[in-house]
Amino acid sequence: MERSWLDKFRMALNVARVSETGMGLSPANVLKTLDMLNDLEEKAEQYREKLRMLEARSNWVKTSEVLPLENQPTIVIDRKGCVHRWVYSKFYKERFLQMGYLWMPDPMYLKAE
Repeated sequence: MERSWLDKFRMALNVARVSETGMGLSPANVLKTLDMLNDLEEKAEQYREKLRMLEARSNWVKTSEVLPLENQPTIVIDRKGCVHRWVYSKFYKERFLQMGYLWMPDPMYLKAE
C-alpha cells in the first residue's frame, strides 16, 4: 500500500526529531508542524464534504462530460470563474469547449416553458 504525502511527511518529521539534528527543526517545531498538519487535514476533509454536498445539489455540468442541446439557453462558468449567458449552438462548439468549464440550463428559460 502506497503512503500518502501526509504520511511520508510525518515520517520525515519523526526521523528529523529522532536524529536530533532536526534538519534545522527543534522537537517543539516538529510537534507544532504535526499539529498544524492535523488541523489542515481536518479542514480539508470538511471542505471536501461541503463540496460533495454542493455538487450533489447543483445542476452544473462539466463541458467535457455533456454538451447542451442545440439552441439551449445556458449559464456558463468559464475557466476564470466568470459567469456568462450563452445560447448553445453546434456551430460554436469549439469556442464553448475552450471557454466554458461548467454549464447549466438557464433557470429563467426553464420557468418560461
